[in-house]
Amino acid sequence: MLKSLSYDDWHKPTVAKLWTVKDVASHLLDGNLRVISGYRDNYNVPADMEIDSYQDLVGFLNKLNNDWVNATKRLSPAVIIDLLESTGKEYSLIMAEQDLEREAKFSVAWAGEQTSKNWFHIAREYTEKWHHQQQIREATGKQGIITKEL
Repeated sequence: MLKSLSYDDWHKPTVAKLWTVKDVASHLLDGNLRVISGYRDNYNVPADMEIDSYQDLVGFLNKLNNDWVNATKRLSPAVIIDLLESTGKEYSLIMAEQDLEREAKFSVAWAGEQTSKNWFHIAREYTEKWHHQQQIREATGKQGIITKEL
């Protein structure tokens, strides 16, 4: 779907307020890279602030997201597509390899959990991908993915 977008489509605003279609796609790439770094390489971004509450966590993640999106403004849509394709394969493999009943590396904090099972973490990841893809589709007038199957 991203390959079908025009130059103007990539720069359309989304319901993600300050983010364009390109910014949302870039954010999806960041998610892939964070999972690969964290699971394959056991490398996670060290917090540059105290995280003592859920609000602190949200602030930290918002800053990470903002920093990434700003840095990748210099990347072309074609580069983002290529990177999404290559990282998407490894990301999907990592998710598929997880034991659904084992404790997840990251809790689903927004659901009030201090620890979560992998099945819940993977569901959050799927929801993240689905949600942002829908934002891109709505902004560009593409067929939506609000279907029973998806």
